[in-house]
Amino acid sequence: MAKWHKVVELHRLLSQSRSYLSKRELADTLNTSSATVDRLIRELRYEFGAPLKFEKRYNGYRYDISDDETFELPGLWFTTDELKALLCLEALVGTLQEGFLSETFCAFRARIARLLSSRDIDLADWKGRFKIVPIANRPTNPSLFTALTEAVLHRKKIDIRYLKLQGAIPEDRLVSPQAIIRYKDNWYVDAWCHKKEGLREFALNRILSVMPTEEPCKEICTDEMKAFYGNSYGIFTGPAQHVAEIRFSGIAAREVSQQLWHPKQEGFWEGDDETFTLKVPYGHSRELLMDALKWGADAEVLRPVELRDEIGSIVGRMSEKYEKVEMDIRN
Repeated sequence: MAKWHKVVELHRLLSQSRSYLSKRELADTLNTSSATVDRLIRELRYEFGAPLKFEKRYNGYRYDISDDETFELPGLWFTTDELKALLCLEALVGTLQEGFLSETFCAFRARIARLLSSRDIDLADWKGRFKIVPIANRPTNPSLFTALTEAVLHRKKIDIRYLKLQGAIPEDRLVSPQAIIRYKDNWYVDAWCHKKEGLREFALNRILSVMPTEEPCKEICTDEMKAFYGNSYGIFTGPAQHVAEIRFSGIAAREVSQQLWHPKQEGFWEGDDETFTLKVPYGHSRELLMDALKWGADAEVLRPVELRDEIGSIVGRMSEKYEKVEMDIRN
């Protein structure tokens, strides 16, 4: 049998193409010789029963199947590149949630390691050269994460005990979880809150306990979910009632011009490409102000006036603190 990962690569090429591929095109794409392509074609056709068709007019090959049909190789097959992609995914999963997703991936990781070893790729060396560093990650209880995942997948209501960011006493809520969200290295759950009779977003690290129920979830339509969660800025929910206009200069201008702050943002260069102005919709200002403030003097909020005054007040209070420290040091 020819090297089977080449067979898989050839199968992928033929599966994704509805036009005829010449032997030369196949050899170039697979980075191999025409003789090897001949062997791969024979193996696909006679070992796996692939519906390969050669058309003399086009001097090429394709799968002889209709648009609504597919042909798959028996078993679970991966090319070397696909295995590497899975390793990247496994590295990412390992940073997402210790004790749940990472443990579930253990058996899969072992199989990938065996397959890579057969192709002279060292797993330890590969993992040491692919790193994901989570920043400002807030740990979540693994059993709580599992219970939430089960509720989302099986569409069941759950009773949760939740402590608000600025709250002192936990609250009991009955919610219908709609989706689990990963945002800036932290987990959230989008849910219908039956106590508040509306959509809400709950940070998983502030959910103290989860009690599953057998009651079916209240289902929320996709359009309503998008309108509530997708319009405002950042993690905050609700309608985007304002549009912020922020001017960036220096390094900030170059960096921000290549970033996505909001799906409906607008941006343009000014002054011989010296400054970049970004316009973003928002409802709550907190996260937007934090993102602007991290650029220091290279960011200036222009509009609306209320947002400019708010950031001016923050900068003023910061300045007062540093002036007081400076006076204390001198005294």
